[in-house]
Amino acid sequence: MNLYNKYNNIPKNLLLKVKNKSGRNNGKITVRHKGGGNKFIYTNIDLFNNNYDSSLAIIIKFYLDYSRTSIIALILLLNGILKGCKKLIISTRNLKIGNIISFKSKFPLKLGSVRFLSQFPIGYTIHSIEILPGSGAKISRSLGTKSKIIYHTSKYTCIEVPSGQIKLINNKCLATMGQNSNMYRIRLRKAGHKRELNIRPTVRGIAMNPVDHPHGGGCGHSSVGLKSSKTPWGKYHYGVKTTKFKKFNKIIFNKYI
Repeated sequence: MNLYNKYNNIPKNLLLKVKNKSGRNNGKITVRHKGGGNKFIYTNIDLFNNNYDSSLAIIIKFYLDYSRTSIIALILLLNGILKGCKKLIISTRNLKIGNIISFKSKFPLKLGSVRFLSQFPIGYTIHSIEILPGSGAKISRSLGTKSKIIYHTSKYTCIEVPSGQIKLINNKCLATMGQNSNMYRIRLRKAGHKRELNIRPTVRGIAMNPVDHPHGGGCGHSSVGLKSSKTPWGKYHYGVKTTKFKKFNKIIFNKYI
């Protein structure tokens, strides 16, 4: 079976065969519950919108991507140095084949248009947002996600991200107008589907022996026997902060609303 048949009409330089590492680095397991999935091709998505002087593109075709939940779109640049080049982008909801999207402010603001944050009116819905100028889209890339413009300042734009956080992001960061595509994700119908997605079974700690997990041991259906649940390495599982807010406190205006 030729894996490229699924992505017909896409240039080969936008496709990359990925070797399954099964969650291992130099032979040591670094990510648990990985391995045994189907072979797949990684699609090289343009998250930077680096189109030089190209300002218009047309939607050619849509694809379901293995390596992400949202739908991707194949676009053809219509002008500039890269005229005639094809690229893959994260699609916007309600976009159709033949629609024109723009990358510069001299064109009307339509669905799928890419602009600086300062060029979006207050209250507009956006997705695929950069955190730093030129860093590539980082926020609202998953299926059906969206962020909302709250207000602008001279240097920053305040947005509400899908988690409910309020963030201040540089006005020169790029974003795409609209909501992310693929509102309704296909549910897995059997256990074998998860195995095909490179996900192996997860064993409960309470079903293990004491030597393997802090929850292990006991007779019958015994409880954990601890004040709080723990990870296999003895660290507390709940109530522990995992985000280094010192690193991101410059862009987080309010933790949650």
